[in-house]
Amino acid sequence: MATAGSAVESLQGEAARFAPEAVKSVQASYTSAKELIARKDYKGALAAASDIPARAKAALAAGTARRDELMKASVELAASVQQAIADLKAQAEDILKSIGGR
Repeated sequence: MATAGSAVESLQGEAARFAPEAVKSVQASYTSAKELIARKDYKGALAAASDIPARAKAALAAGTARRDELMKASVELAASVQQAIADLKAQAEDILKSIGGR
């Protein structure tokens, strides 16, 4: 259970922010395992907790992948906004030239 508890604690931060459903699922399994221990169902608790570290690792990986995907999208968006601004500036300069403003 200590390993499962450490795995659940590792999900705070980016994993919780970028893969909340996966984190909630792992946390629910951990809560179930703790409840089984409280009922002295140690075999059930072991079964419930056995895959928590692997699922936590998968949630961390999903959070990292989602963060990277969003970072890439933000960089692409910033580049397209910069290009749009440059295009608008060029169009404004063309309009000013055509009406004799420059």
